[in-house]
Amino acid sequence: MFALTVIVLFGGGVRLDAAIMALLGIFAGIIGLDPIEGTPRFTFGSFAMENGLQLIPVLVGLFAMSEVFLQLFKSKHSDAQKAEIPELLPSKLGFVDMWRMRVTLLWSSLIGTFVGILPGIGSTVPAFMSYSLARSRSRKPETFGHGADEGVAAQEAANNAVTGGALIPTLALGIPGDAVTAVILGAFMLQGLAPGPFLFRDYGVEVYAIFEALILSSIPTILFGLLLFKVAVHVIRIQPRHLFPTVIILALLGAFSVNNSLTDVWVMLGAGFVGFLLRRSGFPLPPLLIGLILGKPLEQSLRQALLTSNGSVGIFFHSSIAMTFIVITILCVVASIAYDLVKRRPKTGSK
Repeated sequence: MFALTVIVLFGGGVRLDAAIMALLGIFAGIIGLDPIEGTPRFTFGSFAMENGLQLIPVLVGLFAMSEVFLQLFKSKHSDAQKAEIPELLPSKLGFVDMWRMRVTLLWSSLIGTFVGILPGIGSTVPAFMSYSLARSRSRKPETFGHGADEGVAAQEAANNAVTGGALIPTLALGIPGDAVTAVILGAFMLQGLAPGPFLFRDYGVEVYAIFEALILSSIPTILFGLLLFKVAVHVIRIQPRHLFPTVIILALLGAFSVNNSLTDVWVMLGAGFVGFLLRRSGFPLPPLLIGLILGKPLEQSLRQALLTSNGSVGIFFHSSIAMTFIVITILCVVASIAYDLVKRRPKTGSK
Protein backbone atom coordinates (compact mmCIF):
# COMPACT_ATOMS: atom_id res chain seq x y z
CA MET A 1 0.00 0.00 0.00
CA PHE A 2 2.87 2.35 0.74
CA ALA A 3 4.41 1.81 -2.72
CA LEU A 4 1.04 2.31 -4.44
CA THR A 5 0.43 5.51 -2.48
CA VAL A 6 3.82 6.94 -3.42
CA ILE A 7 3.46 6.09 -7.11
CA VAL A 8 0.00 7.69 -7.21
CA LEU A 9 0.90 10.83 -5.26
CA PHE A 10 4.29 11.56 -6.79
CA GLY A 11 3.76 10.22 -10.29
CA GLY A 12 3.95 13.72 -11.73
CA GLY A 13 0.65 13.41 -13.64
CA VAL A 14 -3.03 13.50 -12.82
CA ARG A 15 -3.48 11.58 -9.59
CA LEU A 16 -6.90 10.26 -10.56
CA ASP A 17 -5.43 8.71 -13.71
CA ALA A 18 -2.60 7.17 -11.68
CA ALA A 19 -5.09 5.78 -9.14
CA ILE A 20 -7.20 4.24 -11.90
CA MET A 21 -4.12 2.63 -13.43
CA ALA A 22 -3.01 1.28 -10.04
CA LEU A 23 -6.44 -0.27 -9.44
CA LEU A 24 -6.38 -1.76 -12.95
CA GLY A 25 -2.97 -3.24 -12.20
CA ILE A 26 -4.21 -4.74 -8.91
CA PHE A 27 -7.14 -6.28 -10.76
CA ALA A 28 -4.77 -7.80 -13.33
CA GLY A 29 -2.57 -9.08 -10.52
CA ILE A 30 -5.33 -11.14 -8.90
CA ILE A 31 -6.09 -13.11 -12.08
CA GLY A 32 -5.40 -16.80 -11.50
CA LEU A 33 -5.87 -19.12 -8.57
CA ASP A 34 -7.23 -17.77 -5.31
CA PRO A 35 -4.28 -17.73 -2.85
CA ILE A 36 -6.45 -18.94 0.04
CA GLU A 37 -9.15 -21.18 -1.44
CA GLY A 38 -7.37 -22.22 -4.64
CA THR A 39 -10.33 -21.53 -6.93
CA PRO A 40 -9.66 -20.04 -10.41
CA ARG A 41 -10.63 -16.41 -10.98
CA PHE A 42 -11.04 -14.63 -14.34
CA THR A 43 -9.26 -17.46 -16.15
CA PHE A 44 -12.14 -18.05 -18.63
CA GLY A 45 -11.54 -21.78 -18.47
CA SER A 46 -7.87 -21.55 -19.49
CA PHE A 47 -5.55 -23.81 -17.54
CA ALA A 48 -2.51 -21.68 -18.50
CA MET A 49 -4.13 -18.58 -16.99
CA GLU A 50 -4.36 -20.20 -13.57
CA ASN A 51 -0.79 -19.06 -12.91
CA GLY A 52 -1.89 -15.47 -13.44
CA LEU A 53 -0.41 -12.84 -15.72
CA GLN A 54 3.36 -13.24 -15.78
CA LEU A 55 5.36 -10.06 -15.21
CA ILE A 56 7.77 -10.38 -18.15
CA PRO A 57 5.14 -10.70 -20.94
CA VAL A 58 3.10 -7.85 -19.51
CA LEU A 59 6.20 -5.68 -19.05
CA VAL A 60 7.40 -6.33 -22.60
CA GLY A 61 3.94 -5.68 -23.97
CA LEU A 62 3.31 -2.46 -22.07
CA PHE A 63 6.62 -0.78 -22.85
CA ALA A 64 8.05 -2.45 -25.98
CA MET A 65 5.11 -3.54 -28.12
CA SER A 66 3.05 -0.46 -27.25
CA GLU A 67 5.92 1.71 -28.52
CA VAL A 68 5.97 -0.28 -31.78
CA PHE A 69 2.22 0.19 -32.16
CA LEU A 70 2.56 3.90 -31.43
CA GLN A 71 5.25 4.37 -34.06
CA LEU A 72 3.27 2.39 -36.62
CA PHE A 73 0.19 4.45 -35.83
CA LYS A 74 2.04 7.73 -36.21
CA SER A 75 3.60 6.47 -39.46
CA LYS A 76 6.43 8.94 -39.04
CA HIS A 77 10.02 7.76 -39.30
CA SER A 78 12.80 9.82 -37.76
CA ASP A 79 15.81 10.60 -39.90
CA ALA A 80 18.36 8.36 -38.19
CA GLN A 81 21.14 9.49 -40.49
CA LYS A 82 21.13 12.95 -38.93
CA ALA A 83 21.37 11.66 -35.38
CA GLU A 84 24.29 13.15 -33.53
CA ILE A 85 26.59 10.83 -31.61
CA PRO A 86 27.50 12.40 -28.26
CA GLU A 87 31.16 12.61 -27.34
CA LEU A 88 32.55 10.56 -24.48
CA LEU A 89 35.36 12.94 -23.49
CA PRO A 90 34.90 15.63 -22.43
CA SER A 91 31.68 14.46 -20.85
CA LYS A 92 28.68 16.76 -21.01
CA LEU A 93 27.66 15.57 -17.55
CA GLY A 94 30.27 16.98 -15.23
CA PHE A 95 30.72 17.24 -11.49
CA VAL A 96 28.58 20.38 -11.39
CA ASP A 97 25.64 18.50 -12.90
CA MET A 98 26.14 15.62 -10.48
CA TRP A 99 26.19 18.08 -7.58
CA ARG A 100 22.99 19.65 -8.87
CA MET A 101 21.31 16.24 -8.72
CA ARG A 102 22.65 15.41 -5.25
CA VAL A 103 19.23 15.55 -3.59
CA THR A 104 17.70 13.35 -6.27
CA LEU A 105 20.52 10.83 -5.94
CA LEU A 106 20.23 10.83 -2.15
CA TRP A 107 16.46 10.31 -2.12
CA SER A 108 16.65 7.63 -4.81
CA SER A 109 19.38 5.77 -2.95
CA LEU A 110 17.38 5.89 0.28
CA ILE A 111 14.24 4.66 -1.49
CA GLY A 112 16.16 1.84 -3.18
CA THR A 113 17.79 0.76 0.08
CA PHE A 114 14.58 1.00 2.12
CA VAL A 115 12.42 -0.87 -0.41
CA GLY A 116 15.21 -3.39 -1.03
CA ILE A 117 15.02 -4.43 2.62
CA LEU A 118 11.41 -5.51 2.10
CA PRO A 119 11.39 -9.10 0.80
CA GLY A 120 9.97 -9.94 -2.61
CA ILE A 121 9.46 -6.45 -4.07
CA GLY A 122 12.53 -6.30 -6.33
CA SER A 123 14.07 -3.35 -8.15
CA THR A 124 11.18 -2.35 -10.42
CA VAL A 125 9.08 -0.72 -7.70
CA PRO A 126 11.79 1.55 -6.21
CA ALA A 127 12.98 2.50 -9.70
CA PHE A 128 9.53 3.79 -10.65
CA MET A 129 9.02 5.34 -7.22
CA SER A 130 12.30 7.28 -7.50
CA TYR A 131 11.56 8.31 -11.08
CA SER A 132 8.11 9.55 -10.10
CA LEU A 133 9.47 11.44 -7.10
CA ALA A 134 12.21 13.07 -9.20
CA ARG A 135 9.67 14.05 -11.83
CA SER A 136 7.32 15.60 -9.28
CA ARG A 137 10.20 17.61 -7.75
CA SER A 138 11.67 18.74 -11.05
CA ARG A 139 11.16 22.27 -12.36
CA LYS A 140 10.94 20.83 -15.89
CA PRO A 141 8.85 17.65 -15.59
CA GLU A 142 8.09 17.79 -19.31
CA THR A 143 11.68 16.76 -20.08
CA PHE A 144 11.19 13.42 -18.30
CA GLY A 145 10.73 10.63 -20.80
CA HIS A 146 13.01 12.40 -23.26
CA GLY A 147 16.39 11.62 -21.71
CA ALA A 148 16.36 13.97 -18.72
CA ASP A 149 19.50 13.56 -16.61
CA GLU A 150 17.57 13.53 -13.34
CA GLY A 151 15.19 10.84 -14.58
CA VAL A 152 18.02 8.52 -15.58
CA ALA A 153 19.99 9.22 -12.40
CA ALA A 154 16.96 8.69 -10.13
CA GLN A 155 15.95 5.25 -11.32
CA GLU A 156 19.54 4.00 -11.76
CA ALA A 157 20.49 5.14 -8.25
CA ALA A 158 17.46 3.36 -6.80
CA ASN A 159 18.10 0.26 -8.90
CA ASN A 160 21.70 0.05 -7.70
CA ALA A 161 20.75 0.68 -4.08
CA VAL A 162 18.23 -2.18 -4.05
CA THR A 163 20.95 -4.85 -4.08
CA GLY A 164 22.57 -3.56 -0.92
CA GLY A 165 19.23 -3.26 0.83
CA ALA A 166 18.14 -6.75 -0.27
CA LEU A 167 21.29 -8.23 1.26
CA ILE A 168 20.24 -7.04 4.73
CA PRO A 169 17.38 -9.54 5.26
CA THR A 170 19.31 -12.17 3.27
CA LEU A 171 22.39 -12.13 5.45
CA ALA A 172 20.80 -11.20 8.78
CA LEU A 173 17.59 -13.26 8.65
CA GLY A 174 18.04 -15.70 5.80
CA ILE A 175 15.11 -14.16 3.89
CA PRO A 176 15.96 -13.23 0.27
CA GLY A 177 14.98 -9.71 -0.68
CA ASP A 178 14.74 -10.41 -4.43
CA ALA A 179 15.55 -13.01 -7.08
CA VAL A 180 19.26 -12.10 -7.10
CA THR A 181 19.70 -12.54 -3.36
CA ALA A 182 17.67 -15.77 -3.55
CA VAL A 183 20.37 -17.15 -5.85
CA ILE A 184 23.03 -15.89 -3.43
CA LEU A 185 21.17 -17.60 -0.58
CA GLY A 186 21.21 -20.86 -2.50
CA ALA A 187 24.93 -20.50 -3.17
CA PHE A 188 25.53 -19.93 0.55
CA MET A 189 23.70 -23.12 1.41
CA LEU A 190 25.68 -25.09 -1.17
CA GLN A 191 28.88 -23.90 0.53
CA GLY A 192 27.61 -24.84 3.97
CA LEU A 193 26.94 -21.25 5.08
CA ALA A 194 23.69 -20.69 6.94
CA PRO A 195 22.47 -17.09 6.56
CA GLY A 196 20.97 -15.82 9.76
CA PRO A 197 21.83 -14.07 13.02
CA PHE A 198 24.95 -16.21 13.57
CA LEU A 199 26.41 -15.75 10.07
CA PHE A 200 28.47 -12.71 11.04
CA ARG A 201 29.76 -14.44 14.15
CA ASP A 202 30.70 -17.76 12.58
CA TYR A 203 31.68 -16.67 9.06
CA GLY A 204 32.82 -13.09 9.45
CA VAL A 205 35.64 -13.40 6.91
CA GLU A 206 33.28 -14.63 4.17
CA VAL A 207 30.72 -11.93 4.89
CA TYR A 208 33.23 -9.10 4.72
CA ALA A 209 34.66 -10.65 1.55
CA ILE A 210 31.19 -10.19 0.02
CA PHE A 211 31.18 -6.54 1.07
CA GLU A 212 34.59 -5.99 -0.49
CA ALA A 213 33.50 -7.74 -3.69
CA LEU A 214 30.49 -5.44 -3.97
CA ILE A 215 32.73 -2.38 -3.64
CA LEU A 216 35.39 -3.65 -6.05
CA SER A 217 32.78 -4.72 -8.64
CA SER A 218 31.90 -1.06 -9.17
CA ILE A 219 35.31 -0.42 -10.76
CA PRO A 220 34.98 -2.79 -13.77
CA THR A 221 31.36 -1.70 -14.16
CA ILE A 222 32.48 1.90 -14.67
CA LEU A 223 35.37 0.90 -16.94
CA PHE A 224 33.27 -1.32 -19.20
CA GLY A 225 30.56 1.32 -19.32
CA LEU A 226 33.01 3.98 -20.48
CA LEU A 227 34.73 1.66 -22.97
CA LEU A 228 31.52 0.40 -24.58
CA PHE A 229 29.75 3.75 -24.58
CA LYS A 230 30.99 4.88 -27.99
CA VAL A 231 30.03 1.54 -29.50
CA ALA A 232 26.62 1.23 -27.87
CA VAL A 233 25.58 4.77 -28.79
CA HIS A 234 25.60 3.84 -32.49
CA VAL A 235 22.34 1.98 -31.88
CA ILE A 236 20.52 5.26 -32.56
CA ARG A 237 21.72 5.04 -36.18
CA ILE A 238 19.53 1.99 -36.76
CA GLN A 239 16.55 2.96 -38.87
CA PRO A 240 13.06 2.14 -37.56
CA ARG A 241 12.31 -0.19 -40.50
CA HIS A 242 15.22 -2.34 -39.28
CA LEU A 243 14.70 -1.82 -35.56
CA PHE A 244 10.98 -2.54 -35.16
CA PRO A 245 11.01 -6.05 -36.71
CA THR A 246 13.91 -6.94 -34.42
CA VAL A 247 12.03 -5.59 -31.39
CA ILE A 248 8.92 -7.57 -32.32
CA ILE A 249 10.87 -10.82 -32.79
CA LEU A 250 12.73 -10.38 -29.49
CA ALA A 251 9.48 -9.53 -27.72
CA LEU A 252 7.80 -12.67 -29.05
CA LEU A 253 10.76 -14.86 -28.12
CA GLY A 254 11.10 -13.26 -24.68
CA ALA A 255 7.41 -13.74 -23.87
CA PHE A 256 7.44 -17.35 -25.07
CA SER A 257 10.62 -18.26 -23.22
CA VAL A 258 9.16 -17.45 -19.78
CA ASN A 259 7.08 -20.64 -19.59
CA ASN A 260 7.38 -21.96 -23.16
CA SER A 261 3.71 -21.11 -23.57
CA LEU A 262 1.87 -19.39 -26.40
CA THR A 263 -0.51 -17.99 -23.81
CA ASP A 264 2.25 -15.65 -22.61
CA VAL A 265 2.73 -14.50 -26.21
CA TRP A 266 -0.94 -13.60 -26.50
CA VAL A 267 -0.77 -11.89 -23.10
CA MET A 268 2.20 -9.85 -24.32
CA LEU A 269 0.38 -8.81 -27.51
CA GLY A 270 -2.75 -7.97 -25.53
CA ALA A 271 -0.73 -5.93 -23.03
CA GLY A 272 0.91 -4.14 -25.95
CA PHE A 273 -2.45 -3.20 -27.45
CA VAL A 274 -3.80 -2.08 -24.06
CA GLY A 275 -0.63 -0.09 -23.43
CA PHE A 276 -1.00 1.53 -26.86
CA LEU A 277 -4.56 2.63 -26.07
CA LEU A 278 -3.60 3.91 -22.62
CA ARG A 279 -0.61 5.88 -23.91
CA ARG A 280 -2.71 7.38 -26.67
CA SER A 281 -5.23 8.44 -24.01
CA GLY A 282 -2.55 9.96 -21.76
CA PHE A 283 -2.74 7.43 -18.91
CA PRO A 284 0.53 6.63 -17.07
CA LEU A 285 1.77 3.04 -17.31
CA PRO A 286 4.06 2.77 -14.22
CA PRO A 287 1.17 2.71 -11.70
CA LEU A 288 -0.41 -0.14 -13.66
CA LEU A 289 2.84 -2.10 -13.55
CA ILE A 290 3.30 -1.48 -9.84
CA GLY A 291 -0.27 -2.58 -9.19
CA LEU A 292 0.34 -5.77 -11.16
CA ILE A 293 3.48 -6.56 -9.17
CA LEU A 294 1.98 -5.84 -5.76
CA GLY A 295 -1.61 -6.93 -6.41
CA LYS A 296 -1.24 -10.60 -5.53
CA PRO A 297 0.97 -10.18 -2.41
CA LEU A 298 -1.29 -7.32 -1.26
CA GLU A 299 -4.39 -9.51 -1.47
CA GLN A 300 -2.69 -12.53 0.07
CA SER A 301 -1.27 -10.59 3.01
CA LEU A 302 -4.55 -8.76 3.59
CA ARG A 303 -6.62 -11.93 3.63
CA GLN A 304 -4.14 -13.84 5.79
CA ALA A 305 -4.14 -11.01 8.32
CA LEU A 306 -7.94 -10.87 8.40
CA LEU A 307 -8.18 -14.65 8.76
CA THR A 308 -5.71 -14.53 11.65
CA SER A 309 -7.71 -11.82 13.43
CA ASN A 310 -11.15 -13.33 12.64
CA GLY A 311 -11.99 -10.40 10.38
CA SER A 312 -10.86 -7.64 12.74
CA VAL A 313 -8.99 -4.74 11.12
CA GLY A 314 -7.39 -3.96 14.48
CA ILE A 315 -4.55 -6.35 13.64
CA PHE A 316 -3.08 -3.67 11.37
CA PHE A 317 -2.71 -1.31 14.32
CA HIS A 318 -1.14 -3.78 16.77
CA SER A 319 2.13 -4.23 14.89
CA SER A 320 4.81 -1.56 15.20
CA ILE A 321 6.01 -2.26 11.66
CA ALA A 322 2.50 -1.87 10.24
CA MET A 323 1.99 1.35 12.20
CA THR A 324 5.28 2.69 10.88
CA PHE A 325 4.16 2.19 7.29
CA ILE A 326 0.75 3.68 8.04
CA VAL A 327 2.39 6.79 9.51
CA ILE A 328 4.80 7.06 6.55
CA THR A 329 1.87 6.73 4.12
CA ILE A 330 -0.05 9.48 5.93
CA LEU A 331 3.03 11.71 5.90
CA CYS A 332 3.37 11.15 2.16
CA VAL A 333 -0.23 12.25 1.64
CA VAL A 334 0.29 15.34 3.82
CA ALA A 335 3.57 16.15 2.06
CA SER A 336 1.88 15.85 -1.34
CA ILE A 337 -0.93 18.20 -0.32
CA ALA A 338 1.52 20.69 1.19
CA TYR A 339 3.68 20.56 -1.94
CA ASP A 340 0.66 21.38 -4.11
CA LEU A 341 -0.28 24.31 -1.89
CA VAL A 342 3.25 25.71 -1.98
CA LYS A 343 3.44 25.21 -5.73
CA ARG A 344 0.21 27.13 -6.30
CA ARG A 345 1.09 30.03 -3.98
CA PRO A 346 3.41 31.93 -6.39
CA LYS A 347 0.80 31.72 -9.13
CA THR A 348 -1.82 33.23 -6.82
CA GLY A 349 0.54 36.00 -5.79
CA SER A 350 1.44 36.92 -9.35
CA LYS A 351 -2.19 37.53 -10.20
